[in-house]
Amino acid sequence: MKRTIVYALAAALVLLAAGASFAETAVSASVALSTDAVSADVVSAEAASTDAISTDAASADAVPVESADITALPRIYQTTIGKLNLGDSGKVDEITLKISNLLAEGKDKEAAVALGAAVSAGARNPKHQLGLFCASDLQEVGDSVDDQIKFMLGFIKGYRSSSVLVFTKEGAAKYKAYGNKRGAQWQKVTLNSVPNEKTDRIYESDKLVFIPFKSGDVFKIDLYGKAEGTARMWKIMPGGVNTKSWPGGVWEREVTVRGDKLF
Repeated sequence: MKRTIVYALAAALVLLAAGASFAETAVSASVALSTDAVSADVVSAEAASTDAISTDAASADAVPVESADITALPRIYQTTIGKLNLGDSGKVDEITLKISNLLAEGKDKEAAVALGAAVSAGARNPKHQLGLFCASDLQEVGDSVDDQIKFMLGFIKGYRSSSVLVFTKEGAAKYKAYGNKRGAQWQKVTLNSVPNEKTDRIYESDKLVFIPFKSGDVFKIDLYGKAEGTARMWKIMPGGVNTKSWPGGVWEREVTVRGDKLF
């Protein structure tokens, strides 16, 4: 009888081991099939964990900032706050002080969220204002594309009135953008001009292309690959980010962007 029980337990352990192996295989296969959707969540989770640790440590040692000194802030904040159209210097001081304290506490993402909310509050044309920020101010974060995208994740969460599609010039020989039914090709906005709301929708910096959009917008991108570099794309919305990438090569992709959903 005891030997029978031992055999039964051994058999059960073998089945459990086999089940675990099958589950890992299934998960691995699922991840492989949806790398674009999952990778952003993994990166966000790791970043959130790191931010939580650094924030706790910084908060314990942080000394509250009591005066609104814009010159003490990183350049991205100095430049952007200096352009705010809030109609009240007291509000500018208030946002400066708020961001100063968030940064002093190590809450970098929350500071970017606060900046996005402040820019949105003074925006008469939210999509155009967002495009101008991306094309002219965002580079103050630094030359790294990854650093700029990381900042935008917080900024858009605070901005809320618009989202943005971003893709690299690296890895892309050329691109074309259209509305949902194609028609007239969208054009690059000249920064010192008033854009045509229907066709002037594209903003560029040295390394990135930006297309701001709002919920309900649907548009298409024709992207053409080149042999060198990897083309990367981010759809950044207040609720998160969806990423895609394509290796170097001669290829063509049609990407449909829907403003009412992340994926």
